[in-house]
Amino acid sequence: MKSLSSGNLKLDYARFCIPCVVNLAVFSIYSIVDALFVSRCINSDALAAVTLSHPFLSLLFCIGITLAVGGSTLIAKALGEKNNDYANFIFSQNLIVTIIISVLISISVSLLLEPCCALLGASEATMPYTRDYLGTLAPFAMAFVLEYNMEFLVKTDGNPGLSLFTVIGSSLLNIFLDWLFVAHLDMGTYGAALATGISQTLASVTFLSYILFSKKGLFHFRRFKWNLRIYGKLLALGAADGSMEILSALLILIYNRIMRDNLGTDGVAAFGIVIYISNLVFNMNTGATQGMEPLVSYHKGACEQSSCKKLYRYALTVVLILCAATFISCQLFTEEIIALFFNDASAKVALLAAEGLRVFSYTFLFMGFNLLTSGYMTAQCKPSFALSISLGRAFFLHAAVLLTIVAVLGIDYVWLSSVISEAAMAVVSFILLLSFNRLLSRCKDQVRSS
Repeated sequence: MKSLSSGNLKLDYARFCIPCVVNLAVFSIYSIVDALFVSRCINSDALAAVTLSHPFLSLLFCIGITLAVGGSTLIAKALGEKNNDYANFIFSQNLIVTIIISVLISISVSLLLEPCCALLGASEATMPYTRDYLGTLAPFAMAFVLEYNMEFLVKTDGNPGLSLFTVIGSSLLNIFLDWLFVAHLDMGTYGAALATGISQTLASVTFLSYILFSKKGLFHFRRFKWNLRIYGKLLALGAADGSMEILSALLILIYNRIMRDNLGTDGVAAFGIVIYISNLVFNMNTGATQGMEPLVSYHKGACEQSSCKKLYRYALTVVLILCAATFISCQLFTEEIIALFFNDASAKVALLAAEGLRVFSYTFLFMGFNLLTSGYMTAQCKPSFALSISLGRAFFLHAAVLLTIVAVLGIDYVWLSSVISEAAMAVVSFILLLSFNRLLSRCKDQVRSS
């Protein structure tokens, strides 16, 4: 039987971190490539429609990542405790639950397509594009949710290399299909969504085949008796990561409405470009965090807290480097980054996006620390600590700051809201981290005294 840990923490973290960071960075290309082809080959209204549909993808990611993080945390802990039967049970039941939920979403969105488009903020100009894009994505909901879920579990199973090559391969397929459907066959937003759906299907089938048919894995699909009571703990553990996604989707809805009402379709398109770049940075930092989480859960299950702390420090170093590099890049190459998306006919949108990116990129200096600390708390089975960070940075604090700034200072200062809220949450994250370390120290003292 394989072990999740080789005994060398630095090598273990590098083995998990590098594929995770590359995987999620490449995964961001799905949305970015759609935006590139749509903005250049169609128009800014179509780009706005893709941006308006983003919360739907966030919903799918929320479901996939909630079940994956909660399930893999329990699985990794069970493996650390040498309880392989329980690990197999969690995986098997969770897989079926994931499939059932994703099918229900596909049916619901397909039947209520027009109301869903309106809910996302589609206007008369963007409705046809949004309907084509969202309506094409909806039947692929299972592929999206399974890809998010299985990719995380493949890494927990100790095979991050497969995850890396699968995500890269599906991303390359997405680029080719976008070129074929959008640029060559002129299929519009329908073609962009179809390219993304097919690519996600390839990735999900690959991951699922490995999990179901590999004989060398740490856990396997087994017949099981239903026990939904485990979802109290599983959902609590996955809630920090999952709620961050769904609340981020709600936050994007608010941003979309504010931009549309104050700056029109051009404002929504400009915000879309900034959010695609932000998602790339977010996903790279999430990758560094996810590379740490199963290892921390494993060593926690083995009662090795010193190893958990070392893993956090390794991940923190990677996160700080990523954040600094992306911030500097956005400051030095703002025009070049924005120029990738727009031609001369979209000069107004490009100007709005460039102004936004220069300010918004200060968010990156604090984002990684917040994500990492939240993930560390999840891996340590402290969901209340993780939720405090995730809920604040993903929605509640951010939404309050956003609405206050727009009401008091006006739309010109809208980009500052993310910077202020993320910096404030960094202070909260630091306080919670200190509190958790003090709690561990008190527990050690009590053990020694007894």
